[in-house]
Amino acid sequence: MWQNEPPVAGDLPAEQGIPTLITWNHGGNVVAVEGSWDSWTSRKMLQRSGKDHSILLVLPSGIYHYKFIVDGVQRYIPSRSSFCS
Repeated sequence: MWQNEPPVAGDLPAEQGIPTLITWNHGGNVVAVEGSWDSWTSRKMLQRSGKDHSILLVLPSGIYHYKFIVDGVQRYIPSRSSFCS
């Protein structure tokens, strides 16, 4: 006998995170990002595509602050110093 009931919340996997695209399009050759999502403990390298750099991170829902390191110099995008996922 088949049951057509929707799954119960307890039957679903726990939230794994939200895919979050971080981009830098203000020049530079080597671009990395550091953020509050891991208490500023790691530096992630962005992938270059033409003039743009980007990385896709899967982050828990929340508000984060981050900074870019461009060619060894710390840089910020003034209009996007934080984001909410």
